[in-house]
Amino acid sequence: MKYIGNKTRLLPFLDEVLAHEEIPLGGRALDPFSGTAAVARHLKSKGFRVVAGDLQAYAYVQGVAHVALNRYPDFAALGCPGRGAMGLRQALALLDALPGEDGFFYASYAPGGSGGARQYFSDANARKIDAVRAHLTLWRAEGRLTDDGYHLLLACLIDAADFVANMSGTYGAFLKIWRCMALKPLTLKPIRVLPSRLPHRAVQSDANRLVRQEECDLLYLDPPYTGRQYASNFHVLETLALGDRPPLRGKTGLRPTAGQFSAFSRARQAPAAMQDLLAASRARHILLSYNDEGLIPHEQLMAMLGALGRLRVYEHDYRRFRTERDHARRRYTRPDDRVVERIYAVRR
Repeated sequence: MKYIGNKTRLLPFLDEVLAHEEIPLGGRALDPFSGTAAVARHLKSKGFRVVAGDLQAYAYVQGVAHVALNRYPDFAALGCPGRGAMGLRQALALLDALPGEDGFFYASYAPGGSGGARQYFSDANARKIDAVRAHLTLWRAEGRLTDDGYHLLLACLIDAADFVANMSGTYGAFLKIWRCMALKPLTLKPIRVLPSRLPHRAVQSDANRLVRQEECDLLYLDPPYTGRQYASNFHVLETLALGDRPPLRGKTGLRPTAGQFSAFSRARQAPAAMQDLLAASRARHILLSYNDEGLIPHEQLMAMLGALGRLRVYEHDYRRFRTERDHARRRYTRPDDRVVERIYAVRR
């Protein structure tokens, strides 16, 4: 899944920090900005009991699929007798075989349904998204899908839709020319459920509220650090996760986002939001992932975190997340296109 701040490529860097800080594996870990759940899933794989939280519904769905589930749900009520991963593949095959339907996605995000106004998806892929989404809702209402099965299949649909979306990195805008991947047929692929004997949870919640509610030994923080709001940049996936039919506005078809804007993406509010978050936690270990282009200056973060306990800072260079290519009127200031990712490690 294409995502601002996705830490998949930085997991080896995180492992180095965990080892150097001698953070005991197997404790309680909280990731209140879980996003795609890449880090939360990784912490689960290392033996932590994980709570993955996020304000966005699509992120909650990913948290259920990648973190909360310890075994594959049973899809026998759908006529899928296979166990484990085989049952999931059989359920996805049923959905893949569905004929397309003219639903909300076709009417709102495809050129044929929107009268050429928007082209986030090809007509065929938008119809397939509508058909699959409608069947997930129906099967759940009929009792043929458990909540776990529903969320796992929905996560597979979100991944598949994102793969063929006609955009360059976020849903803040669609491309005027079709990218090659957007013209390929939508195909549902199975998510590998990570087995565990420990209890894990996914929660849809504001991070500052969640930190006050959950006790943990390790608090991993990966807050938004640019001015781009996730609610508006991933609004299409939010609609897919919720399965609603919101009123849309503007050329991009933005859904209502009241109450979903993050203070961490507002320059004047970010420092206070961070200070409040840190003050609310009693975790022995805090790891804050933040890069050198963030809204909160490095020196200010050092002061905030240094007041909590022993502080170490680890740095790693990597290529920035790009949402568009250079063109005549836009050039990125760094010719090597590198960003410094920092992990601030606090031990109380």
